[in-house]
Amino acid sequence: MMNFKEIISEAYCERLCDGLRGVEGVDGALALGVMEQVKRELVELELKARVQRVACALGEILDDAFSGYEAQLDAVLSLRELAGLGGGDTAESFELWPLTAWVSLRGLDEVALSLEGLKELTTYFTGEFDIRPFLERHREETWRVLEGWVTDESKHVRRLVSEGTRAYLPWGIRVKWLVENQDQVYDLIHELKDDESDYVRRSVANNLNDMTRLHGDWVVEKLAEWEEGEGEIKARRAWVKKHALRSLVKKGDVGALALLGFSDEVDVDVEGFTWSEDVSLDGDPLKLKVVLVSTSEEPQDLVVDFVIHHVKANGGRSEKVFKWKVLELGAKETVTLSKKHAIKTITTRRYYEGEHKVELKINGQVMGGGEFMLTTS
Repeated sequence: MMNFKEIISEAYCERLCDGLRGVEGVDGALALGVMEQVKRELVELELKARVQRVACALGEILDDAFSGYEAQLDAVLSLRELAGLGGGDTAESFELWPLTAWVSLRGLDEVALSLEGLKELTTYFTGEFDIRPFLERHREETWRVLEGWVTDESKHVRRLVSEGTRAYLPWGIRVKWLVENQDQVYDLIHELKDDESDYVRRSVANNLNDMTRLHGDWVVEKLAEWEEGEGEIKARRAWVKKHALRSLVKKGDVGALALLGFSDEVDVDVEGFTWSEDVSLDGDPLKLKVVLVSTSEEPQDLVVDFVIHHVKANGGRSEKVFKWKVLELGAKETVTLSKKHAIKTITTRRYYEGEHKVELKINGQVMGGGEFMLTTS
């Protein structure tokens, strides 16, 4: 699997240098010297730091060549072809990230020109990371531009509207206003829910899913207001809803499950829910088994989850929901489900010995559970 930081490599710097030397007005010797220095520094840097370092180097070279920002921006936009940056594949497109980073680094107070530059670059590599500084410093002006981009003919530009305004964009700087003003973000991206491009609709779903971190009930209420639609529109809206609510569904949120058609009133008897009483870290797994018996005369759609309440360092517990099975349980049908869940050492969680708890949830409702002992040595 490719390590993305290797995209910004020594060979990349050489290609960029060749492109810069092809720009009229650029001092070729200066470009070579600066990029040689960047090459020596890359080994110590991770991806984002590499991107920023190259963007700073571009700034140094172009500041020497041109006094005006517009001329510098034109030079940066020309580098895509001059240096042969980017391509059809997602990994190769990351070669353009230092160019969008340069725009937000050097052009933050040249809003109109910079946003036009990001609009052009986003059709080859997303400008989602570098539109965020403009939202932070020049929100009203940037917002007006985004409102116009909602109907742009390019799916890449339309996606930039929804992806660039996500509350918790991975790798993007946190913009507090976006977190606190989900209603205005929703109004901006609402029209894109029916977009012809699944690339755009996926971004809308991701944006809404981000909102559910702090405003879960509010998002459920807004999605409940959507008309169902017909044909392709119906399918698009259903898909966006499902993916927008995925984090809430994973948590067993009753409102989200109900909106997706999973009633919180289930006619099911739980017979023989059993689990391992002794589990070991990186060893014996938690073994689960349950028998579900329908008491209904109609089929039922069920989301079956299990929840582990992990012991914390202070003796308290923190819960984590795990998906088990989504199924249609027929009228008066009986089904048996089995599951093995290994508890393994990971870098994002520390496990502590002691009495843990497991629960069974069906459509967000706790339907049984009890204690088990976890040993870590």
